[in-house]
Amino acid sequence: MQLAQSLDPVSAIIARDLAMVHYYRRDFEAALDQCDHTIELNPHFAPAYWTLGLIQEQRKDFDESAAAFQRAGPSLAARSRACTARSGAPSPSPASARWPSAS
Repeated sequence: MQLAQSLDPVSAIIARDLAMVHYYRRDFEAALDQCDHTIELNPHFAPAYWTLGLIQEQRKDFDESAAAFQRAGPSLAARSRACTARSGAPSPSPASARWPSAS
């Protein structure tokens, strides 16, 4: 992975994949640092926020995890609500969630 990153240092995909390698190794601090780097490379890259949510969830920081899942997009709203429930914070009402309309 580090070779891939050295060949394409501005790739958000490679940077996020490296964060996932740290995550799977259970090195959550390195994963968090790498995920922050990924978001710096591309703040609109939804998979980076999804990864950030997973990392924060493992660190038991459920409020931050829920915020990251929300930022990742509406398809992860259910995951975000589960993290909110674990944190003890009030869950947002379903009416306030942005769901794609059925066409």
